[in-house]
Amino acid sequence: MQLIKNYVDLRALFRDNSERFQPLFDAYMPGFEAAFPDEDEREDGDTYKGYFADDSFDWHMLALLADNGDVLGGIQYQVRGRFIWGEHIWLTPEARCYTNFRQLLRIATDDWRKTGAKYVFMEFNDRSKMSWEQLKADAAAGLATEDREVLWARMGLYVLHDSFGRLPVYWQSGMPTVDKDGQPCKGSPVKYLSLGFYPLEQDAAGKAVDLTGATLDVQEYLDLCMEAHETIPDVDRETDEAILWYRPQLEAMIAAGETKFTFARLADTVVERLVRNRFAPRPQDVEKVAKAA
Repeated sequence: MQLIKNYVDLRALFRDNSERFQPLFDAYMPGFEAAFPDEDEREDGDTYKGYFADDSFDWHMLALLADNGDVLGGIQYQVRGRFIWGEHIWLTPEARCYTNFRQLLRIATDDWRKTGAKYVFMEFNDRSKMSWEQLKADAAAGLATEDREVLWARMGLYVLHDSFGRLPVYWQSGMPTVDKDGQPCKGSPVKYLSLGFYPLEQDAAGKAVDLTGATLDVQEYLDLCMEAHETIPDVDRETDEAILWYRPQLEAMIAAGETKFTFARLADTVVERLVRNRFAPRPQDVEKVAKAA
């Protein structure tokens, strides 16, 4: 099995007009597209090149390389103040092993800490929101949804929850795509994702700080989602389907007096989350019932 030995930021190669860029980019994209088969969950190569060229958009694509230069995986992220949005993180099926996964995480966290950000947030495929067909598509891409979640849990990923133990509402805004006739169009929202968080700050022993019990304002979560999604081409918070779905629900939470989410380890929430997503009421629903009574 090939092991990750180094990496290169394709953004830097593009902006330096390096001769290495196009061959590496061409080698990168097929593996990336195979790892994320849902076209609504990713963008095309031309869009990513536009991100590289944008001076105001701090967006990066790290290609993880073997000794011989083969692309074994990638890390795509954007810097958003004290937050990093880890958009896509992947390994080719042939490179999936504990050693490469740990190396991927070391490269990612070292690179992210250089930005001065405090947290990374990233989407993960949430089994509690997925259909059987979506679960099968995940497995066909080389890694079952449950196995993906186990990896992120072992990494130390955190999730947010409300006072009822439920994760925040979330859809990802649709990415640019093409229709059946090959014409550009806006993709559908991705509805089976949830957000996970990872702390970049370290304690005196050099370990990531424990976020368990810490809080994040619901308003900050809402702003974070809207601002991140507005970096996707053609997304506007006043018209985007995903934002128009989650924004009023989060604003209703705030109006009902539920103003903070609490962090918990993903590893500690799996069974409870699967159940609560089906059956637990949300704070704004409780408020409606109270008013009706």
